[in-house]
Amino acid sequence: MSQHPGAMLREHMDALGIGITRLARLAGLSETTIYNILKGRRVMSRTTAAKLAGVFKTTSASYWLRLQYAYNLYLIQKAETAPVRSRWLDPADFGLEGLEERLEELCEYFFGENSKARFLKSRRLK
Repeated sequence: MSQHPGAMLREHMDALGIGITRLARLAGLSETTIYNILKGRRVMSRTTAAKLAGVFKTTSASYWLRLQYAYNLYLIQKAETAPVRSRWLDPADFGLEGLEERLEELCEYFFGENSKARFLKSRRLK
């Protein structure tokens, strides 16, 4: 399993004993940006990668971008292997029982008897 780059960022911060505020100041990034990367809520951009590489001299921008790329691939593979839900939704799942009957009633009220059937036939949807 691949980790979000924020996990590695945390390890580098811990190794140097620096917190979010200090890293933000050293890298020229906002504390919010650092926090969101640490929490996995933000991707590692090229600009951020370059700024972090300037702070952590043992890394490069490509190191941070490779971590992000590996994480993106992991997410794609995870999505591809996830079970696919049915394409058709059941109206009962949304509390919409009887909606079709109510729609027919409204069509008949506004457009006359069998209006739904005529509409479907005219559109060849039946």
